[in-house]
Amino acid sequence: MTEVNKKTESAKPAKAEEASLEPDARQSAKPQNDFFAAGHGVPTGETEPLTPEEEKARKRRNFALAFGIIAFLFLVYAISMLRMAEAVR
Repeated sequence: MTEVNKKTESAKPAKAEEASLEPDARQSAKPQNDFFAAGHGVPTGETEPLTPEEEKARKRRNFALAFGIIAFLFLVYAISMLRMAEAVR
């Protein structure tokens, strides 16, 4: 909203809409015990810095994962080449 719109609008329409809801409808609009109403899974932008040990552990895990993926790809490639070579004979 621009600054001009903020000054020209009043809070009465919002309150009028809220007042038009019955008490039961206002409560159902904001479920209190709903799993998703609590904000679970909604990113807040807050992060906690990692300690140097955690950063090293993350790098080791990432390296191990990358090595595992590359090894798997090489294995699939090698098996495919061997099977195709057998079909040529």
